[in-house]
Amino acid sequence: MTSHDTPPQESTINPGTFGALVNVKDVHLNVSQALIITTEDRVRINLSNHLSKIEMKKAWIAPLSVLVTIVLTLVTAEFKKPGLLWSPETWQAVFIISAVLSIGWLMYTIKQAWQSESVEDLIEKLKRDSR
Repeated sequence: MTSHDTPPQESTINPGTFGALVNVKDVHLNVSQALIITTEDRVRINLSNHLSKIEMKKAWIAPLSVLVTIVLTLVTAEFKKPGLLWSPETWQAVFIISAVLSIGWLMYTIKQAWQSESVEDLIEKLKRDSR
């Protein structure tokens, strides 16, 4: 057994111990804990799933960036003849359709971010799995 495997030993805190440094009026201990006992593989699986769901909280950044770029292009660009491959109206339609698709993508990622798990959700899942 290594030193970190030994069970904790009970200790008491005496307010008089700190008397020379500070004036300790009273000491309150609040160190009771709830334990979750589970296997390493379950923790790995749950943490892996949780991390992928937490990453969804930031997923809205990409579609917002694309949408801002497309909107700025639509506002500032003048589609003139002759267009590269397509007519100016077709290019404008491509940018408008891209903006609409980006709005849909943004709304989807915002919904996913809103529904992503918190740390408390992970703890509750570990508690359920250990029963």
